[in-house]
Amino acid sequence: MIAITIGEIIIPKRIPNLDHNLFKGFKNFEFIKPKIKKDNEINNGKILILLKFPSKFQKATTRNTTKKTKPKLRLELILILDIYVLLFFLVSYINQMSHAKKNLLTILISTILSIFLLYFLFLIKISFENHEKAPYLFTTIDKLNFHKNYSKKLHHLRDSDGKWEINENYANYLFSTINEFSNKSNNILLMGDSWMEQVSSNKDSNYLMQTFATENNFGIINAGVTSFSPSLMNIQFKILEKDFNFKPNVVVIYIDQTDIGDELCRYKDKRILDNNGKLIAVENEKFSRATYDYTKLYNISEIKLSNNSQIKKNIKLTNFFIKYSFFRFIEKTKSIKKHGWKNKEISKCRFNEIQKYLIYSNDNEINYFSDRIYEFINFLNNREYIEKIIFVTFPHKGHLFGHVNEDNRKVYYEINVSNIINKIINKHNNIKHINFSELFFNKEIKLDEKSFIKNDPGSHLKEEYHANIFVKEIINELK
Repeated sequence: MIAITIGEIIIPKRIPNLDHNLFKGFKNFEFIKPKIKKDNEINNGKILILLKFPSKFQKATTRNTTKKTKPKLRLELILILDIYVLLFFLVSYINQMSHAKKNLLTILISTILSIFLLYFLFLIKISFENHEKAPYLFTTIDKLNFHKNYSKKLHHLRDSDGKWEINENYANYLFSTINEFSNKSNNILLMGDSWMEQVSSNKDSNYLMQTFATENNFGIINAGVTSFSPSLMNIQFKILEKDFNFKPNVVVIYIDQTDIGDELCRYKDKRILDNNGKLIAVENEKFSRATYDYTKLYNISEIKLSNNSQIKKNIKLTNFFIKYSFFRFIEKTKSIKKHGWKNKEISKCRFNEIQKYLIYSNDNEINYFSDRIYEFINFLNNREYIEKIIFVTFPHKGHLFGHVNEDNRKVYYEINVSNIINKIINKHNNIKHINFSELFFNKEIKLDEKSFIKNDPGSHLKEEYHANIFVKEIINELK
């Protein structure tokens, strides 16, 4: 053993400061004024030179009573040690990777096999679900392509339930001909939503309009489509003019009470404008499961009508439903982020959402709807061949007789689009308004609750009332 003289310092062969830096416990950056005493030195009465825990190779010293005066300038050694540590970990990582390659390959193969197994099971499930026998699928490629191409601009067209597959004429999805347009006659274009669509689909209403057209030698095209509001009618008119060369002398426009809700809930965020701010399209629904989402209808119809084998059709159906599930999840996530979990269904714009705008609409919402009507009127006024514009509005059951709300109380609709139309047309001399709300309150027409289809939230009239009140009044204005 080496003798130790009291008060004298034996300089260790190792560098304590460097060891401290490696194994922590002491401050390092004492460049200007070194600290005289160390915490562990005070607590333990000695300095552990190499490790935190002493070993048989270590030598203890007495506590240093000499004041430290030399700054700890050890950056070069620290750099060398850092490089050594990095190299150590790099070598360790390479060794681990060589052992992990086999495990990684095993995991990769297992994952691929699991995915393939799940896909195969999903394929079998799809094969037994008979999606190709689903109702309302298109029966020909031409009908599918017509509907698909125009719905890209018009959000949606008439339903593919077979009602409009008349004489294999797929143009019926966009309009129906009551009497052919002719250069030698007055040509009338009927526009609007399901109320105007009923002029062709209801037997009595169609008979009255067809008889009127034949007796007076009028050409009449009915372009009414369910849930069409001013924005969609605006685009539809452009399509009829450009693609079908329709140039009517008279335009009859039915504005339904639900049009304000359609414009604000369904179409506002889907309007597409050109560089000049002109409306050119209203984007259709995709992966939303909203009322007019044709994603499944189009894709299943397309697969069904293809010339592929049944096995290939099943594979395509499987691929589609996987894709649909993925994008449906994304759309649902967007809706939750925008509206919250509780209101995640708002973006689907079901009738209860549309109805809210009839119960109450603020000034901004009413002004927005008014702007859509002004936009359509200004477009029509730029067509020199149009001589007359007739607006038609009809009250809903909730305006006349009230409706039962969620609290089981009878309330009346506060918003009546008839009043909005009246304010707008006061500035236009060539526009006529058939206001059925005024006709009812002036007792010029008779209506009761039984006049409306039972349990119909859209307040459609029964066929006899639709023909004898709604259609007859329009015909009287056209005479």
